[in-house]
Amino acid sequence: MARDSHCVRKPCGKPMAQRLAELIHSVGAPVVVYKYGQVGVDDLWRYFDAVILIMALSGAVRVICNSGKAPNKGALSLVLVVNDTGNYVIPLLNAHYGANELALELAHMLNAEAVITTATENLGLTSIEELARELNCEIVNPELLPRVYDSLLRGEAICVSGVDRLLSNVRGNYEETTAVGIIIAVIVVLLIITVTEHLFKHQGIGAQRL
Repeated sequence: MARDSHCVRKPCGKPMAQRLAELIHSVGAPVVVYKYGQVGVDDLWRYFDAVILIMALSGAVRVICNSGKAPNKGALSLVLVVNDTGNYVIPLLNAHYGANELALELAHMLNAEAVITTATENLGLTSIEELARELNCEIVNPELLPRVYDSLLRGEAICVSGVDRLLSNVRGNYEETTAVGIIIAVIVVLLIITVTEHLFKHQGIGAQRL
């Protein structure tokens, strides 16, 4: 767990927040615990890799809705919820950008249940964002993700261009070809402008190597 974590707790969640902070710290990850209301949450998204809210899910939703600077999809913090008794760990925002994986890690630590609700995970498929991380890439045109996901969930071919071979743990109808179907192009920085124009034309996803 190589990320900075931040826990926001309500008064009844203090024991769970302290326990979780100790568990996270034990694996070498820095963690800070704040009482809810002690600090404003608007700026937390940009300063921590993950924000863990120790409260009911409905309360966490209100916290985010009342925030003027909640994280956008794929940007800033992962946001998760752990209930006061530590039975459930729920990825709330940026599930495909790492919140699902962090939820599974925290659930293992707490001997709790990770509540994963994203369609690709429930169908046993590799998400586009996970594929990008596996290839050490960043998605450069995320606005096209819904179209690609629509095809992926229907079992249509998702063609991956720019890699010699896909990793063996990639699940779904991904193919190392550009012959048919939706195209995902793995490209180097110097080609990003030219290739991105091509990708927009074909409604594919561009991924820039980090």
